[in-house]
Formats: sequence, C-alpha cells, structure tokens
Amino acid sequence: MPIAHEFAYVKPRTLAETVALLAQHGTAARVLSGGTDLVGWLRDDLVQPEVLVDIKGIAELRQLEFADDTLQVGALTSFSELLASQVVHQKFPLLWEMESLTWLARYWKASA
Repeated sequence: MPIAHEFAYVKPRTLAETVALLAQHGTAARVLSGGTDLVGWLRDDLVQPEVLVDIKGIAELRQLEFADDTLQVGALTSFSELLASQVVHQKFPLLWEMESLTWLARYWKASA
C-alpha cells in the first residue's frame, strides 16, 4: 500500500540542525531513524506528518563510548553494534550475554 499523503522530507546533517527543525515544526514533524514502524504507520495512514526528519545520517547519534564509569549509547546505535563492542564485552558482561537470549527468543518464535 503506497503512502497516501504528502509531506516534506528533510535530512539534517547535525544534531543542532535536527533540534532546530523539531523545535520549528513541533508535533507536525516525525523522526525517521530505523523506519520500520513509522513507514508502516504512514502506509496505514495512522500518522500524517507535515515534515519527516531523517536522522539516520547523524554521526553524533551513533556514539558508543565508555568514560567516567558510564556507558554512553547513542540513539542510533544498533543492538548488534552494542553487542559487538569490546567495551560492552569487558565492562558489561551481562549486557553482552543478552545476545544468546535474543537468539533463543528468535528460535522459539520461529518454531512456534
């Protein structure tokens, strides 16, 4: 099913530009990051934004850093990137071990 309404599409390059766009458009804007849920909602006409703000290219949101005993995970950091991190493996073994649990959950879902 195609998307039935028109909207502006913007792809800011920085976090500051993104914040300014969202402040300018308020609730008339929707953020596109991974996209699977939002694209489905657009197709089903559940949301009708005036502006779609694509943040997938903003490197600032893909950070994964450990400093001052704190793990900082950017909003665009994927679960796979998190699990592949040596810092997570060394400093947060329980989080790293969750990978086996997600595999098990996918297996159970597939066999149900």
